[in-house]
Parts: sequence; C-alpha cells; structure tokens
Amino acid sequence: MEILNEKIFTAQDAENFTGGHIAIPYGYTAIDDEAFYGREDIISVDIPDSVTTIGYQAFGNCENLSEIILPGSIENIGAGAFIECKNITSIVIPENVTEISDRLFSGCDNLTEIILHDGITQIGNGAFSRCLSLERIEIPENVKHIGRGAFDGCTNMQSVEIPGSVRTIEGFAFCGCEELTEIIVNEDNENFTIMDGVLFDIDIKTLICYPCGLDDDSYEIPDGVEIIGEGAFGECVNLTNIYIPDSVTTIEESAFSGCKNLTEINIPDNVISIGFWAFNQCESLTEITLPESVENIGGYAFSHCKSLTSINIPDKVTKIESHTFNMCRNLKEINIPENIESIGDAVFYWCRSLENITLPENISDMGGLVFDKCSNLVVSCAEDSYAHKYCIKNNIKVNI
Repeated sequence: MEILNEKIFTAQDAENFTGGHIAIPYGYTAIDDEAFYGREDIISVDIPDSVTTIGYQAFGNCENLSEIILPGSIENIGAGAFIECKNITSIVIPENVTEISDRLFSGCDNLTEIILHDGITQIGNGAFSRCLSLERIEIPENVKHIGRGAFDGCTNMQSVEIPGSVRTIEGFAFCGCEELTEIIVNEDNENFTIMDGVLFDIDIKTLICYPCGLDDDSYEIPDGVEIIGEGAFGECVNLTNIYIPDSVTTIEESAFSGCKNLTEINIPDNVISIGFWAFNQCESLTEITLPESVENIGGYAFSHCKSLTSINIPDKVTKIESHTFNMCRNLKEINIPENIESIGDAVFYWCRSLENITLPENISDMGGLVFDKCSNLVVSCAEDSYAHKYCIKNNIKVNI
C-alpha cells in the first residue's frame, strides 16, 4: 500500500500485538494490506478515528474475530478486508464509504446483520458471497451496480429488493441462494423487471435469476428471451423440467449448473453458444440433443452429468474444450464430427462406460488425460493420424 503523507499500520507493527483484544494506536491513518491476515488469536479490534483506509485482506482469515467497530473516519475498505472472518455477526458500514469492495465479507459464515447507508453506490464482486447466516439485506436506494456473485451462496437469504437506482446486475448475483423465494424490483427501476417471480432485464431479453427457493418443479421460459444469464438457474434443485423457447440464442456460463434433479430440457434450434459449466452437475439428466446451430460449447459444460448416456456434438463445433464431459460415468454414445480440430484436457476423464469412439483425421491437437480412466474404451482412427499417434503414446486401445 502506498499512500502519500500517511502513517500506515503494517504487518510488522501488528506483530507487536498479540492475543485477544487489539487496540490500534491513534495517529495511524491506514491499516496495510494483510496487516492481520490469518491471525487466529484476535477476538476484537479497536480502530481509532484517525484511520481512513483499511487495506486489501487486512483482517482476512481472522477466524475468531467477532467484534469490530468501524469509525466514521473510514473512507476506503480494500477488497477482502474481512474475508473468511467466520465469527463476525454484525457490522455497520461508515457513512464516508461509497463502495462495498470485492469479496469484502465473503465467507463470513455467521454474519446476520449488515447496515449499509444511502451513500453506497456499488456492491462489488462476491462482496457477501457465502454469508451463510444472512437472511436479508436492505440494498440502499443509491446503489447503481451489483457485482458478479455479490450474494452467491447466501443459503439462508429469503428475500431481496432491487431499488430503482440499480442499473447493472452481473452474473451469479443471487446464485445458490437456496432459500430465496422472493425478488422484488422497485417500480421506479427502469432496467429490470419481475415476471412470475423471476428476474429479467427490462426488455425481457435476458433471464437473470430464477430464485432457488421456489417450490415449482417445472418452468417455461417466456418466448422472446434471447439469453439465459450466468448462473440464472444455478443450484435450483427443485426443478425437474425446464422449457427453453426458440428465441434463445445463448446459454451463458453455469446457467443450469447444480440443477441436480433436472431430468428434461430442450435446446432449441437457434442456440449458438453454450457456456462454460452450463449443465455441470445436472446429475439426473440422461439425454440431451444439441441442435446443429450450436457453434461453441464451453469447458466443463456437461461435467459430472453422471446419468447422461448419450449426446451429439454439432458439425459447426471445431473444438471440444477442456473437461467438457469429465465424470460422465454412464456416457456410452457420443459422435465426434469431422470438423473437430482440437480436444482439450481431460474431456472424457472417467467416462468409464464409454467403449467406442471415432476420432476424425482433422484433429491436430489433444490435451492431457483426454481418455484417462476410460478403461473399456477403444478408439477408432486413421492410421498415422494425429489421433493414432496420441493413442499409441498414451497407451490407449486403438482400432485402425
């Protein structure tokens, strides 16, 4: 940390304070990056009102820290300043702080109360992620931006209200909030709307968040939606059936990740892109048909789909990204189209039911562990092709 004309309390200074209660002397104006990082002996901290800045992860992983009062002099709090402070139960953000930095309270398992004042304009990426005891939070009226994964994994959060001021909500903002049953959008908000309890952009072109706590076992995405956003259905374990309309062109990262009871889903003919982790851990999905419109399939897209028995790869796809089908233990049938040029790392790792696969001559690159743990597999390929040489090098059974 470099602050001109400031007196910085450093990690070296912190070494002179041991056990229980810490009182930082008056006169210091900043607490350095990681000054108290990982100090399990600290239970409470007094910060003098001469301090204006708390650095990056200054109190990170102080697992026994349970009491801290932030003075009104504080203006800036660095990213992850209180990350993994598992015993903090409540905190008040000082009036001069305008941004909640990235991962500020991430992993604060016992945080039940956080008071944010109206001067806050931004909530950073993962700011409150995995705050397992947080049931509700009042987002101030002047907040304009809610970052990626801001409340991801807040498993006890039941309700959230989006004020009229919010202009952007990034992906995964409320993903994995298992008890979330209600998202309210202020009627003055010109950027977002709610339809049947689900959060969309104002034009209903992007589905942002389906609340995990809803009891319904099926959901029909409205016609006209074009994008299923990052983590939009993440961890929605109650859903068994989802209908996707023809208007959808993009399924973003982790859109359906962790939908463990999903047994039926259609991919319409206009979908072009399927993002990383899109169907990861959809453990009950047995079959899925990808339309010929699909051009890109992200890594891990179908990883850990342990019930999946067959899948097709469309002709427009030229690369199978890393780990796309890893741990699909019951996968028996898959086609590799002639246009495939590259297969990434561990694509079929532990696909133990896969017995036969044909690799085209166009392949010119294959990563490590592509077929590792596929003990019953025989690969068919052209003699002296790249795929043939790869199999020989990696002791994979081959049929010419």
